Amino acid sequence: MDDLENPLFDHPMHLCKPDDNHERLEVVPDTLRLLSQIKQPIVLVTVVGTQRGGKSTLLNLLHSRRTQGFGLGHYLDAQTTGLWIWARRHPHDPELVVLCMDTEGLDTPHVPQWYNWCLSALSILVSSYFIYQTKGSIDANAIDRLGVILKVAEQLRGGQQQQASGGSSDRPHFLWLIRDQQLQMKKAPRAEMADKLDSAALKALERCFAEPADCMPLPRPVDRDEQLKDVESMEWEELRSEFREKYAVLEDKIFTSVSEPRRLAGRTIDGSTIAGLLDTYCASIASKDGGLATQLSQLPTQRQMVVRLAGERAVQQAVAAYRATLHEALPTLPVDQAQLAAAHLQAHTEALGVFRREAMLDSEADIDSDNLPFFEAFNKQVAEWSVQATPLELGTGGSSEAASASSSSAASMPAISCAELRTLVGGHLRTVWDANLKLSTERCQAELDRLFAAVLSRRDAGEFGSVDELRAELRRLQCAYADSAQASGPAKQPLGHRFFAEHTSLEPSLLAVSLSRRDLTSQVEAAKQEMLEAMRSALSSQQSSHDKQLDDLRQRFEAKLEALHGTVTTFVNDTTAALSRLKEANAEQAALNAERIGSVQAHVLRLETPLALNTNNIAALQPRVDELAAELKPLTLLPGKLDAAETRAATQLDKATSELDRKLDAGLDQLRARVSACGDESRAQVAAVKHELQQQHTADAALHRQALTELGQRVDGRLEKLQQHLQATDAAHAQRSDALDARIAALAASTDKRAAEVASTLETRLDESAARLQQRLDAAETATGLRAAAAEQNIQAMSSWVEEMRETRVGRLAQLHRTLEELQETSDRRRVQTHGTTE
Repeated sequence: MDDLENPLFDHPMHLCKPDDNHERLEVVPDTLRLLSQIKQPIVLVTVVGTQRGGKSTLLNLLHSRRTQGFGLGHYLDAQTTGLWIWARRHPHDPELVVLCMDTEGLDTPHVPQWYNWCLSALSILVSSYFIYQTKGSIDANAIDRLGVILKVAEQLRGGQQQQASGGSSDRPHFLWLIRDQQLQMKKAPRAEMADKLDSAALKALERCFAEPADCMPLPRPVDRDEQLKDVESMEWEELRSEFREKYAVLEDKIFTSVSEPRRLAGRTIDGSTIAGLLDTYCASIASKDGGLATQLSQLPTQRQMVVRLAGERAVQQAVAAYRATLHEALPTLPVDQAQLAAAHLQAHTEALGVFRREAMLDSEADIDSDNLPFFEAFNKQVAEWSVQATPLELGTGGSSEAASASSSSAASMPAISCAELRTLVGGHLRTVWDANLKLSTERCQAELDRLFAAVLSRRDAGEFGSVDELRAELRRLQCAYADSAQASGPAKQPLGHRFFAEHTSLEPSLLAVSLSRRDLTSQVEAAKQEMLEAMRSALSSQQSSHDKQLDDLRQRFEAKLEALHGTVTTFVNDTTAALSRLKEANAEQAALNAERIGSVQAHVLRLETPLALNTNNIAALQPRVDELAAELKPLTLLPGKLDAAETRAATQLDKATSELDRKLDAGLDQLRARVSACGDESRAQVAAVKHELQQQHTADAALHRQALTELGQRVDGRLEKLQQHLQATDAAHAQRSDALDARIAALAASTDKRAAEVASTLETRLDESAARLQQRLDAAETATGLRAAAAEQNIQAMSSWVEEMRETRVGRLAQLHRTLEELQETSDRRRVQTHGTTE
């Protein structure tokens, strides 16, 4: 990030802050993030001292020779709390960033002592140039505070027993700055400091800081005390010239001393390193209850922090390198187990090189005890293994033989050894392994389903005539699966083996069962057809018998119906003859009446009856004629087949009546002509004649009605008898039909029952065969699973043995490394003793 984009170069920012009671120290996330974005090397200049001693003013001048920037305190309350930082470029090296850090005063009231320890430890941990500032002179209080700082530095270095190791770039520079110094020193400032400090403090300075530890006085920036509160508003030129001269020397000393970046454990410090150290250290110095450590011995050492930071970074970078290398080696999945194992070995080797480089370890040296937890964390994130001790029989081939051996006697039991069974339970390798296995299983299963679909369709269609044809097709299918490019990965062989082992033993059996079932079905169908044919034949014979009986009944019925028809015909003929006779009688009577009417007409003509009387007589005769016509109408009521005869008789009667009416009209017309000549005698004769005619006509009509009534009664009786006979015949036919239907239903029920019994027997036998086949399949699958488990256990046992040998080699190398370290420590102690003796 450019200087113009990072706010750390614009103004000071709060880096670490305490809570209200100074019991916790927390980093500010935004400042930590901005600090991590500085990728250039960093040197950090820290000023530690009491309150209102001018620390902030000194850092403002060091940053840009101005008095504004870090807040200045002119009151009793402290202006600076925790840690503040402000970045700038090194004046002699633009690629080097100088970080000015202001600290909270060591004499802040109501602040626990361990808070000052933690603040001093953070300052020394990350500083390249450590300035211890006091006012006036080197007095006892300043020496006591320096003693505390040196104890903290000793704790960071790992204690007094550990001699300072490495070059000066691994340790910060130390400067005791005496502010507002007015008294004249007898010696040079560095010699004055050496005289005031005891030998233990001097040795601590030599161990914890880069040599030589320096001391320098700095006069007041202004002449009068009342001007101190206005320092923040002053420009550089307004400060005392003596102060500016001394400060220029101090500035040159500082920037010259930090011309090269500080290195921690061989690594150049940059923004991310400082951010990681601060974050890790603040988390490490917190006690169990969440507060700060209350014992100096509880403060972690610099080596622990550096190792932890480097270890965490090494784990992160190594895991990222492993992921990238594995992805590059395996761009697509699935792959075979050998390819995956080779890619894992390659990625692990490269990632291990990255881990050693980031952890600053020799490429051939063993992992030391400090980096061992991070190495284990790296291995766990890459591939986590679960190790379990399991008995292994020597000379046996699997778990099935071990199980059989355990059941035998102790004398025949083979020798048993204990092996470690390693199982991959986590890590990125397990994720890739599971994904590879899942994708391989899906593709292989899809390919098997695709290839086997044709076999299933042919089997369902009944195209296989024998079991051998199906087995040949399965062998061809197995070869096609082995050559298929779609099926690949670790699941191809075991899934294909299990699939074909299952179907090679199951499908022929199923086909045999299917063929047997087909044969049984054809036999059942043939038996059903035979039974149906027999039933059809029996029913046909029964139907023929019934048809014959029905034909006999029909013939007898037709004979009876023919006889009845003859009877009716005879009756109709008799009736027709009677009607003919009646018509003849009517004709004779009509002729007689005509003769009488003629005589009457003649007599009427002789009498010459008046026209009015004849008209009344005609009107009187007309109702009687109508009555005669109405009485003749019942002849048309004869039922059925008599209608035609009645119609003809009525027609003839109508004709006769019409002729009679015509003749009467003619006679009346003649009478009208002669009416005038007739008198009372004629009227009496006419009335007598009319009365006689009426009586005779009434008697004839009565005779006709009686004859017709008798004829109707006879016809009704015959028809009723015929209806009763037909009803009796229908009832007998219905009874015979019901009996025949009952026999047919009973025969059908018996046939269905026998068919159901045969089908049930066949289904029971088929189910028993299928159950036996399933038991055999289950037993075969169990045996196959046991063999596969035994093979897998053997493979895992061999892998465990290989890993055990590898761990044994790593342990021996670690033991050798520890021995070398002990020898190095012994040599260091001897040099210390020699150095002390020399002094």
